[in-house]
Amino acid sequence: MNVRPRIVMKNFFCAMLFFFASVQATAWDGVTSGKIAQIEAVGGAGGAGNFDLRVYLSSATPPCPSEIASPPAWSYLNAADANYKGILSILLMAQALNKTVTIHSNRVAGYCQIAWVIVSEG
Repeated sequence: MNVRPRIVMKNFFCAMLFFFASVQATAWDGVTSGKIAQIEAVGGAGGAGNFDLRVYLSSATPPCPSEIASPPAWSYLNAADANYKGILSILLMAQALNKTVTIHSNRVAGYCQIAWVIVSEG
């Protein structure tokens, strides 16, 4: 039994795994970290897809690059977005416990839509 082809194949698959992991890591338009300075929720006539939940971080880094002349300092999530309730509860818990939050966002029409949230110590 020849072991060499197995090692080559194993190395190939490891290389492919690292390649695809690095592609995913760069899939975000913006990544910013900080404590939650403010959370806004929009309801009524202004809500339902009008940046329903807006999150401001203490970071001086903008949430993501924007082509808007005066881009907002917040990232948003709409109630119709996937896992809205889960992300909302994580953000509220992080604010109550004064935890550091990292928000990965994607630019949608110049605004930063929350795609992934990480809460860490501190």
